[in-house]
Amino acid sequence: MSRSWVDGSILYARERYPFRVFVPIAVGLALAGLTDEWFRSIQGSHGSLEFLVSVVVTVTMMFQFRLWDDLADQPYDRIHHPTRVLSKTSTLAPFALNVALAGMVSVILLVLAEANYLGFVLLNMAAAVWYIAIPIDWRRSITGRHVLLLKYPVFVFLLVPVENRKATLILSMAAVYLCSAIYELFHDGDIRSRPAAQALMFTEVCLLGFVFLYSQREI
Repeated sequence: MSRSWVDGSILYARERYPFRVFVPIAVGLALAGLTDEWFRSIQGSHGSLEFLVSVVVTVTMMFQFRLWDDLADQPYDRIHHPTRVLSKTSTLAPFALNVALAGMVSVILLVLAEANYLGFVLLNMAAAVWYIAIPIDWRRSITGRHVLLLKYPVFVFLLVPVENRKATLILSMAAVYLCSAIYELFHDGDIRSRPAAQALMFTEVCLLGFVFLYSQREI
């Protein structure tokens, strides 16, 4: 492992994947799929370890897909964000290797957690088709962004053991998706300025409220 590879990876993580932001998100995603039965099961030391593994694998999954997305967007970022690490790098090979390594680590951790590692493999296959076959302009559209955000509720689904999947999991996944979509519309100035963005954000906030109220009935 070359020093430049390590340095480049550290610089990228500091710039685009700060742990102070993404670790709390990972904890939130791991918590999103908890049922009463599973929550009781993690009270012991073994259960706590399983939950910790779920958080760590969520961190690695999010890192992989964050980096994958940035690699696919590099032509756009070189024009609009020329100071970013990936925009200035002379070769993308080390970062592409990091995508593969993060995916392998995620699969191993999912196996250890007895979670749905085959589903994660299928998600990666779908992502590969997405990044290779779909033009960047469409991927960066509001519709494309919303399609890409489907990975977050899928992460929640993958983490929950089969025996603990209840009907309420759908509500948790919907809430995760709507929260990520609302954040994306609010955070990204490029799409926030588009005419449909404000109406869409209002609609998603209303839907999130409905999901929350309905979930209270189900508890």
